[in-house]
Amino acid sequence: MLKNVSFFIHYVFKICYDDYGYEMIEDEKKGNIVATSALNISLPIYNEDKSLSFKKVADFMGINEAHILKIAPISKSALSRHVTQNTIRKMQPLLHLLNLLWDLSEGDKAQVRQWLSHPRIEWRGLTPIDLLEQGKIDELIRFLDGLIEGEAMGA
Repeated sequence: MLKNVSFFIHYVFKICYDDYGYEMIEDEKKGNIVATSALNISLPIYNEDKSLSFKKVADFMGINEAHILKIAPISKSALSRHVTQNTIRKMQPLLHLLNLLWDLSEGDKAQVRQWLSHPRIEWRGLTPIDLLEQGKIDELIRFLDGLIEGEAMGA
């Protein structure tokens, strides 16, 4: 009996990877993501039921909820309703960035907020929030990946 269940699961769900290397399990019949390895429960952006909270994301970043609309590719109505898997997929780059910052700051929310709001020489006095508003999230992620790689190399 278990073999049939296992076969059914492999047939209905497929494992795929997003652009940031996170494993996602997709329901092939419905076309939505049913699980993702990007969920870092220690990151203080989730509700008790492990659902993403835009209010907590905004608080974590030191911005207001309306500001998220300038940063994330989501609709205004997405802020007020239950977060769908499609929204999670759209938020994946931002979640990845927040995970990197959380890890680099060793779980220090104040340090994450400061980094996001502090003008940086690397970006001619712009803040990381400014870059997010300009849609340059990949540039921020590459920068943070370089910091992590440097730490791993002992630099």
